[in-house]
Amino acid sequence: MSKTSPETVHSEKVRNELKRAGLSHLATLRFTSRYLPKVIHAGETIDAAIFGHHKNKEGLLNYSEGILVATDQRVIYLDHRPGFTTMDEMTYEIISGINITEAGVGSSLTLFTKIGNYTISFARRASVQKFADYIEHKRVDTHQPAQYVPDPDLSVPLGALHFLKTHDIAVLSTVERSGSVSGAVVYYTVFNDVLYIVTKEHTRKARNIYSNPQVALTIYDAAALQELQIKAVAQVETDPEMKEKAFKRIIYPRTYDKGDDSPPVTKIHNGAFVVFQITPVDYAFSDFN
Repeated sequence: MSKTSPETVHSEKVRNELKRAGLSHLATLRFTSRYLPKVIHAGETIDAAIFGHHKNKEGLLNYSEGILVATDQRVIYLDHRPGFTTMDEMTYEIISGINITEAGVGSSLTLFTKIGNYTISFARRASVQKFADYIEHKRVDTHQPAQYVPDPDLSVPLGALHFLKTHDIAVLSTVERSGSVSGAVVYYTVFNDVLYIVTKEHTRKARNIYSNPQVALTIYDAAALQELQIKAVAQVETDPEMKEKAFKRIIYPRTYDKGDDSPPVTKIHNGAFVVFQITPVDYAFSDFN
């Protein structure tokens, strides 16, 4: 008697969950749906999904198949064709709203997020409504996300906090949705051993943090031959008083070679300012003297 492989069991589980979400039998056999088991983790459950078409160019014939999947852990947008795969994933905290449009025999749904908007058209009405209801339910559950606080037992190298608090510029490393790493120089300030930065909501670093809150900072003093590396978790600061304090400490004129000027972030004209709280989870301090 042949033994069913774990991969086959996982694929069957994903297909059954897509059916329960309201996808037709034919939709579960399309390229994108059949690729989905490679994306869904073991132990992850699909609770809602919509399959349809999205527009990739102007014109009536320029539509491609796509799927939006809501699991107990995240939301996934996937478009898979032979030789081509596009995938975005996001947490429920960054979803800002949903719009449903009825058109003929099908429905269109647009998912609005802080990293972009996703529209699936010509989808089954029942699956669209179930998806919308589930997203709204998860948004209510995650409206007040858990706040990270400094670990009182975190081992901090001798001199690291003094070095941190006597500097104000760092290289912030964030993770792109593709998995590659992006770096940017930022001004920061410190309150109660927690760092704060200010940026604009549509910058690359902000989009990356919305998708993946794990970040790293590198602070270097060439004259003192000292370096501090920090692994941290970033999240949007929602407390108005703390946001104002951080903003005032960071956004003020400084002296540059050309004279006094505001920090570079003020030169970005698109989008609103956002303050991120960055809570260290590990320190590595090097004194090369």
